[in-house]
Amino acid sequence: MEWETFKSDLPPWVDSIERLVWLAISLVLSLALLLGLIHAHSLLHPGQDGGDLAKVMIVLSSFIVAIMPAALAANAISWIVPQLRRANLSAMKLSYGISFWSANRGLLLAGAVIIPIAAVQATIGVIEPWAGR
Repeated sequence: MEWETFKSDLPPWVDSIERLVWLAISLVLSLALLLGLIHAHSLLHPGQDGGDLAKVMIVLSSFIVAIMPAALAANAISWIVPQLRRANLSAMKLSYGISFWSANRGLLLAGAVIIPIAAVQATIGVIEPWAGR
């Protein structure tokens, strides 16, 4: 409940900037992870394109893994930029129970669960143990 109140108290321009920063970081990080996973797959399976299931696992995991770190980085940028920080602090004062730490704590906890699962998924996609050699 506090989170919705906090978000509604933020000026629309702050919310838009934070979403754009998160999207940009997510896309760059996802692409970097995707290219790294594709390269790792090609090293393990030279001359093979990879099966459809492996491709899906690699693509999905690269995007899933990027979500939480990108959100944390966007929050850090939002905290570093003085105008964004002032707007966030103003909205936090109106929303009891929300702080920079509490917002990021939720992301860290979710990331602690989601990132290892997606990393295992990516590893299985890269290794592709069902592929014949």
